[in-house]
Amino acid sequence: MAALLGGLFGACGGGAEEPPLSGGTAAAPGLSLDSQVTVTEAEVTVRYTIANQGDTAVFLADGVPRAAGAGVRFDPATAYVVGDPERDDGVLVTQRVFPWPGDFEAVTPPTVGITEVAPGETVERTLVVPRPFVRLHPFGDDVGDGPIALPADPATVAFCLGVLPSPLPPQAGAERREGVSVVAHGNALDEAQSVLCGEPVDLR
Repeated sequence: MAALLGGLFGACGGGAEEPPLSGGTAAAPGLSLDSQVTVTEAEVTVRYTIANQGDTAVFLADGVPRAAGAGVRFDPATAYVVGDPERDDGVLVTQRVFPWPGDFEAVTPPTVGITEVAPGETVERTLVVPRPFVRLHPFGDDVGDGPIALPADPATVAFCLGVLPSPLPPQAGAERREGVSVVAHGNALDEAQSVLCGEPVDLR
């Protein structure tokens, strides 16, 4: 819980580098993502549709946790916000499983909610991220090398979606929490996922 709350409420500081987004190299047969990113001075809106035209079910890693009263809600209208590893001046708005950041230690791995998408099914989502951006990462803003900050004046934003295979690998740690199926962030599940991304959109 401590790591989760750190990801939800950690302050943005400067100094350390964004942890790399390794893994996520699995193929995505039968999946198609159509995403539209709309930018205003006040917010970024992402509307996406993902279609499963394959023969087996998949899971979207779309239930990003957020504070809800005294508890946590796994909300598909929320996204993680991190620096873009491909661009020093870019930001990623993303729903996905993250790899374990180096030697970071946590009592309990942070989790993300998942949504099953059956063969032939299409799912539509809309999420809104306020500006200026606030970094939101499941492992928090300091994984051992000092506070991590987003670019001070980001030039681009891109959306990425993580899709997990069915059946889920044993390392997923799948369970029910707050009425939602959740899995644990970590290297094995990160490597098993497919990450589908749209093109970066200018912010300036």
